[in-house]
Amino acid sequence: MLLDQYWTAEKLHLEQMDLERQMHDAGVQRFKKAQQRAIDQGEASGTAYNTRLMRELVHPMAQGIQAYLEYYQGRPGKSTQAIAKLRLLDPLTAAFITVKVLFDSIPAKETLQGTCIKLGRKIEDQVRFAKVEDTAPRYVQAIKESLKKAHSKHYRHRRNVMASTEAKLADTVRGEYVNDLERWVDWSKKDCLGLGLALVEIAQSSLAYNDEPVFQLAQDGKRSAYHLQVSAAVQGWIQEYTDFMAQLSPDYTPCVIPPRDWVAPKVGGYFSREISRTLPLVKVNRRKHLNRLTREQMPEVYAAVNTLQRVPWRVNQAVLAVAEEVLERDLSLGMPQKEPYEVPPAPVPDDLRDLRGPELRAAMGEADYAKFTHWKVESSQVHRKERVRRAQCYEVGRVVSHARRFSIYPGLYFVYTLDSRGRVYCRSSLLGPQGGDIQKALVHFGEALPLGERGRYWLAVHGAGVWGNDKVPFDERVRFIEEDMRETIKDIVADPCTFRDWTSADKPWQFLAWCFEWAALLEHTAAGEPSYTFESRIPVAMDGSCSGIQHYSAMLRDRRGGAAVNLTPGDTPSDIYGEVAEVVRGKLARIVKGENVEVMSQKKPLRGKTLAKIARAWLDFGVDRKICKKPVMTLPLTA
Repeated sequence: MLLDQYWTAEKLHLEQMDLERQMHDAGVQRFKKAQQRAIDQGEASGTAYNTRLMRELVHPMAQGIQAYLEYYQGRPGKSTQAIAKLRLLDPLTAAFITVKVLFDSIPAKETLQGTCIKLGRKIEDQVRFAKVEDTAPRYVQAIKESLKKAHSKHYRHRRNVMASTEAKLADTVRGEYVNDLERWVDWSKKDCLGLGLALVEIAQSSLAYNDEPVFQLAQDGKRSAYHLQVSAAVQGWIQEYTDFMAQLSPDYTPCVIPPRDWVAPKVGGYFSREISRTLPLVKVNRRKHLNRLTREQMPEVYAAVNTLQRVPWRVNQAVLAVAEEVLERDLSLGMPQKEPYEVPPAPVPDDLRDLRGPELRAAMGEADYAKFTHWKVESSQVHRKERVRRAQCYEVGRVVSHARRFSIYPGLYFVYTLDSRGRVYCRSSLLGPQGGDIQKALVHFGEALPLGERGRYWLAVHGAGVWGNDKVPFDERVRFIEEDMRETIKDIVADPCTFRDWTSADKPWQFLAWCFEWAALLEHTAAGEPSYTFESRIPVAMDGSCSGIQHYSAMLRDRRGGAAVNLTPGDTPSDIYGEVAEVVRGKLARIVKGENVEVMSQKKPLRGKTLAKIARAWLDFGVDRKICKKPVMTLPLTA
């Protein structure tokens, strides 16, 4: 354990316990804020407690709907319209929608009438868009995937997209699909109200907790409108469940003393019971399986993880100073851009802005409507970029603040655990050696060690790698650092905010951290000391090459595959993603030339003009290593 004149062992132990109390309290606050955020967004059904309740209530609600329909089959006295519309949907889906809408309505104290109408409309939407999906399942699935990628959370937006899809299919479906799709005629407000009232009645009679109806009617005053609320018993359960779940989401941070060694699947890591009970050694779904992962079963794993936990780190003060200056002066060097992305104005005349769908298309004309369609795609991309930018700005600010907070300690240590696939991760979300570029740059080893005979060589290789010059032989990387970058590195270290070449690196903050280290090495040697005596704190990273294929190649003794993923010695690193891209481009070119190349899609062969058209489109788009990286990485793991 690293100590200094102020931080004695006793003080650090007390500080660690205080940090763990803060982790606990911060986790509770974060959990409660997340629940309140869901409520404020009108998605109270998305809270942890309502999600848990819905799992228990949906099936009884479905049984109640089924019993209701069977009882009133052919009987008078109930709205035939409500029953007829309820029969258009399977009871389980109707039950899920009902329970979700009722939970969403409770925090805002929506009137019973308003809740029932909204519930009827949601049922209508489900029936309506299920018909659209039945007509063109693949097209609608593509629309849903697009909404998912765009992280669309607002129901109104998703509904508008589906309504637009329905309109397009209704206009073009004739002759293209077996089933014709007619334009939907909205249900009347009265019918939606009747349907919603029927479902609320079923919920009140079918769902109970401690012999009390889960959903009850309430009034704030004798003259006020009725609204729904949950029973007192359910409210008490919600409070207990919320308090329990809030304890399970601590805000993990580094330790200031070495964590406890792992001696059992649930014994190790953090010190306080409130934190340690939330973090087993291995993340698994089955507790029975976790209990079998003892130290006797995998002693090497326990030894490796405990060794990692004893490694001291500390905040890199030089990098922290630059990061703070960049933020203070609003320079955006190596940071997400400060200026928000702005959506260009829509190319729609003011007098047409109230029109939608076919009406807008007819009023604008095909040429102008094509521009409008292009604008919608462009604006969607801008919105996505803006969401990412905001998230990155927020995270960078928190990371720097976190580093400043932990910079006062003589050493930092990280608790390590394994995921279900055996990969090892340190438990720290904002500062650590496994985070993003700036996180990695803000920490270095707490204990410096001499470079040794080959240390300078590999330190130079690392510098070239974080710069981005990592696809050439090692000797060329060293020459690049020793000769081409020598003066540039001195300028950067002298004034990083003026000499900004470091921001051009692939990993700018890690390169900046390396520059400080390399400049110190140059000063060391300039003073007449040999390189091998220089004490360094910088971790030299060696990244794996497509570990899935590495494992398969090793197990199968596949020399060709092993060479492609750098398992065999070589001066120049192999790039399997680039090699695959080259093969794909060659295959596409042969298809365009008319050669007989077998290509399968959806387990069916593609041939002729369709295949040639697709191949030409891909060649025009450009197939590079980035395009090929994801399928090459993932397919070996699912083969």
